[in-house]
Amino acid sequence: LLIDPRWDRLHGTPEFEALLAESKARLAAKTAPMVSAKADDKSVAVLAFANLSDDKANEYFSDGISEELLNVLAKVPGLTVRGRSSGFYFKGRQVKSAEIGQQLNVSYLVQGSVRRAGDRVRISAQLIRAATDEVVWSSGSLDRDLKDIFAVQDEIAGLIAKNLSLKIGVAARASHQVNPEALTALLEGRSFWVLRTTEGFTRAGELFNRAVALDPDWATAHAALASLLTIEASYRKGGGDSVSEQFALAAREAKRAIELDPTLGEPHAALGKIAMEDRRFAEAEEESSRALVLEPNNALVVDWHGDLMVTRGRLDTAIAAYRRAMELEPLSPYILWDLAWELTHVRRYGEALALIERAATLTPTGSARLSLRRARLLLELGRKAEAEIALRVYLESPRTGSDPQIANEAVWCLQTIGTPADRERWTAELLRQYPDSFASGVILLMLGREEKAYPLLEKFPTIFWQQLYWEPFFDAVRDTPRFQRLLEKLGCAAEYKVARETQARLLKENRK
Repeated sequence: LLIDPRWDRLHGTPEFEALLAESKARLAAKTAPMVSAKADDKSVAVLAFANLSDDKANEYFSDGISEELLNVLAKVPGLTVRGRSSGFYFKGRQVKSAEIGQQLNVSYLVQGSVRRAGDRVRISAQLIRAATDEVVWSSGSLDRDLKDIFAVQDEIAGLIAKNLSLKIGVAARASHQVNPEALTALLEGRSFWVLRTTEGFTRAGELFNRAVALDPDWATAHAALASLLTIEASYRKGGGDSVSEQFALAAREAKRAIELDPTLGEPHAALGKIAMEDRRFAEAEEESSRALVLEPNNALVVDWHGDLMVTRGRLDTAIAAYRRAMELEPLSPYILWDLAWELTHVRRYGEALALIERAATLTPTGSARLSLRRARLLLELGRKAEAEIALRVYLESPRTGSDPQIANEAVWCLQTIGTPADRERWTAELLRQYPDSFASGVILLMLGREEKAYPLLEKFPTIFWQQLYWEPFFDAVRDTPRFQRLLEKLGCAAEYKVARETQARLLKENRK
């Protein structure tokens, strides 16, 4: 704003000074802790355990041990457990326990350390009362062989549950002595998969496959590979790739995981997401519901259930699912994005903007798509000068293959706040970048070029049907026979009817 010459013409104007003041206030609000309701007495977050190994490259190992403990605690009946993204956000940061408890809305924290030497591991853990920093319980040093690591995790989880007056309620996993090399591969793979990048997915897949090969009877390794393949395929499908073979492989891995350990919920969630993408909705709902029963504290399971509800047109249920996922993972930018998108569809623009701005602070390298969504919301709120800045950030940032899902939103914004030259330049650029994508079909439709648009619109991925349901790009053609035929051809005419009725009801309730 201050040094880019494109804004020189605004300097000194009342509008520009007001914009600066608003920006400063918003920055202060974004960096302040979110105010939460009183934390449940039976709520906990597992922080990343400190790596005390001589080899600092073992960082992924200590992280993985922390995450595995989190997964055990998440299955304790009556205990609310925050997800990995939220607990690990504070890694390397000097933040007081009380502030962490406030930001994550939990009463207790679990922290500890891991020291690995060959196939021996030493773990220590503490249960901390967040508000007072009081140590409620400490494990002392627990020395074990790596192959017995699950037994010690179950032991720690059981003692934590006992101190919170809860029953562990989870079958011990000591009967399976994991191959130490397989465990190492799995934990390292998880450190790559959480990056949500093409390179991260590739490396995680290599490591998960190695874990499965080394220990073919280990359910957790098959489940991890199933989830990875499912989410990677969803990303690729959004970019227009054919992923049927990858979904089939993911389904095989999920079924094998369930066969080995029927208590796992996440493989059911993967099967539900795959069935949804294949438009087998009854099966998708059955698998998703089963996953929720088995792992109600798993934010990924809850988030994927929200995706299914969106696809079925059940906007109210989807918003409730994403809110629950956000409770479990309050610092996950991906979940904040999901909730913000659905709140946009019920015109709760201010709340959606706060979530997007929060997500931006949690994304270290920034995100082009967050800038675009911010531009859209600012435009809806009538803040055109800020919207123009956010839109330009998106347009001038590198874009990835997953961006077709929102490229059409850029053109929609350009039609309102772009100069004629910008509209022509960037619309042509986006059409060139995604020539065979459904997004280009949306762009061509907005330009009035229906003959070229509809063949591309027939490629709409299932996960993005919500654009057809609720986005303003289609308002001009919703009642036309050709649009109705498109819905029939895609197989979402019934879902579309539910979606429109649900949105109308929610908007009416909002006005009241």
